Amino acid sequence: SVRRHEDDATSVACWVQEMTEKKAISPVIFYKPQGVSQPEDCDNMGINDFMICLQTPLQATLMKQFGHKKILCMDSTHGTNSYDFQLVTIVVVDEYGEGYPVAW
Repeated sequence: SVRRHEDDATSVACWVQEMTEKKAISPVIFYKPQGVSQPEDCDNMGINDFMICLQTPLQATLMKQFGHKKILCMDSTHGTNSYDFQLVTIVVVDEYGEGYPVAW
């Protein structure tokens, strides 16, 4: 099961911990749970803000290959979950003109 705990915030924290233990293959590149102060290298995040950034090693490679000095698109949606969190998808355009998501 994907769900690690009946409380969603705890479930996400458990999943992030599991992924972080995978080190180089972890898709978690940034995580800030609600109720925690922002890291020192971040600006404008409130204590109640939540952010998780996900990118697989393959997506990182494709972002460098097709996003460097080329087209990089962002799509943001809201109202798709019970928490009203926004979902931002970063997409690059490959050599065939197809969009490929490289981070969330």
